[in-house]
Amino acid sequence: IRPDGDCLGSMIGLKDMIINTFDKNVKIVGENSDSLEFLGKCDLVDDSFFNEALGIILDVSNYERISDQRFKLCKKTIRIDHHPHENDFDIEFEDTKKIATAEIVTKFLDYGLKITKKGADALYVGILTDSGSFKYKNVSANTFLMCSKLLDMGVNVDEICNKLFVDTYEALKFKGYVLLNFKTTKDGFSYMCVTNDDLKKFNITYEEASFTVSLMASLKQTLTYALFIENKDSIRIRLRSKGPRIDLLANKYNGGGHMLASGATLPSWDMLDKFISEIDEINKKYMNN
Repeated sequence: IRPDGDCLGSMIGLKDMIINTFDKNVKIVGENSDSLEFLGKCDLVDDSFFNEALGIILDVSNYERISDQRFKLCKKTIRIDHHPHENDFDIEFEDTKKIATAEIVTKFLDYGLKITKKGADALYVGILTDSGSFKYKNVSANTFLMCSKLLDMGVNVDEICNKLFVDTYEALKFKGYVLLNFKTTKDGFSYMCVTNDDLKKFNITYEEASFTVSLMASLKQTLTYALFIENKDSIRIRLRSKGPRIDLLANKYNGGGHMLASGATLPSWDMLDKFISEIDEINKKYMNN
């Protein structure tokens, strides 16, 4: 659900590898993303396709976050991911040291799988976005080695960045609004609350709003930061850290993810102060260690 660049990129890239290496019928199912439409779209598939299929689950750690629950109809399932698993699949291929699932999938090129420029573009986008443009902790020499393989397959960095890192007029205005209105606690937690009225006022989508979480990362005093976005009947949290571990807190609030990048959910704004006090405690302990 709500797929990001790594989720869609690794799916599109792996499909490209399989159909260009083997005689297989491969479909991608799930949700699309307007901002990543240039990579491709998911397929429309009826129930009968699943019955004798192998379901490959990419970049998701539990059953609940799989947008198309028909994966349960598959004859067998494989999960390929860089998140720690929460539910079991028939076969697990997990490496939590990798910055992106797309980095894991790219490694398959070393075992004889073939790929076109379209697939290479998708995998590069997956690595680029999940690494925060190569700024996050799990970026390694292998990350750049995998990217070099994709560039050898025809990836054009300028071409991708010109499609990926662009804003609509409305989204750019919203970024200014976030920069002018976010708050920071004395213990180093920066946050911004976005309501449904804000989304309507700026005429932007939930997805466009969620990208602005990284704006608070550059503040020197910030240890942890988050975007709270009203989404239908709940408050979605995009939570990030520059050091303190945050995934355990996210787990408490119906979420999860990585130690320094997680998502969570509040049932209402009434829980906001409690969440802030808990993240402040995490920051305090980190500073005192």
